[in-house]
Amino acid sequence: MAKQNNSCVFVLFFVLCFVNNSVYGLFDPDDLIVETPLGKLQGVDLGESYAFGGVPFGKPPVGPLRFNAPEPPEPWSGIHPANYFGIGCSQTCYEPSSACPTTIQEDCLYLNIWVPKTSSRTLPLEAAFGFLYLGDIFDPYTNTTSKHANYGMQDQQLAFKYVQDNIHLFGGDPNMVTVSGQSAGAQSIGLHLLSNESEPLFQQTYMISNPYGLPYKNPKDATKLAEYFAEAIGCPPLDITCFREKEEAEVLAASKSAQSNIINPLELFQYFEQWNPTVGEGEYPEEPVMAYEEGNFQRKPTMAGSVTKKDEPMYTECSVTRYHGGCIVYYFDF
Repeated sequence: MAKQNNSCVFVLFFVLCFVNNSVYGLFDPDDLIVETPLGKLQGVDLGESYAFGGVPFGKPPVGPLRFNAPEPPEPWSGIHPANYFGIGCSQTCYEPSSACPTTIQEDCLYLNIWVPKTSSRTLPLEAAFGFLYLGDIFDPYTNTTSKHANYGMQDQQLAFKYVQDNIHLFGGDPNMVTVSGQSAGAQSIGLHLLSNESEPLFQQTYMISNPYGLPYKNPKDATKLAEYFAEAIGCPPLDITCFREKEEAEVLAASKSAQSNIINPLELFQYFEQWNPTVGEGEYPEEPVMAYEEGNFQRKPTMAGSVTKKDEPMYTECSVTRYHGGCIVYYFDF
């Protein structure tokens, strides 16, 4: 649900970068100021690590950028205080309270960056993402007719690009990026392994509890869900201008109402996760399972596992094929 308006599905998503031997020399630990191409960030010392919270990687997805492709943030002058965690995207969260954000809003394209003080840890960044399909429509903001779909995936890609362009400033290695997600987040990872746009942005993956058995939306079913959303919010079908004029709370309520409908009685498993990516066209021409069976995916080291406790996502069981660093690493058969 990268943008609140794209979905009400909460997804925990991580980007992991291996850290260089020392962060000293990159920034002064006394003031913790990192100078990026967009402007200066000032982090905080958490004891075992440094943290830079609420780092903007995209413009706020509000107004004409609601239901639109994400855009890089504007540069800022002075020092941006990166001393708070980014606010969660607007959502109806059905996960345990420990996995849900305490504060939500539509303006949520921010990363939280932790910098370990030694090289024995990894460097995580955290965000959340999701989806609404509108198909080929005219957008008065861009003055073009284009496909409005899977902007949650594009939000994630923009976050990846921020990592590639900036993570070395925090001590990370852009050539050793691991993307990881749990449940719906793992679904996203599976799609990134099929995407030409995502291919150069990471080197390996970790998928936790990837529900490949859940069907993704095809364009027909995704359009029907969008029509239910339009009805609930009081707009003509696929009227993007009307959608953008609604209040954030109205979008959230309509998303919740729309997902209560059975979209395709022959695909009842969709009901478990109504707001998910659309496949069958464009960047994702087929179901991921079929793509993997046909060998149409990126050959990258991938670890796959499942959680042992729903509310403790960091405890995992991994497929037993090859031991590596305390867990079992699964490599796809190329």
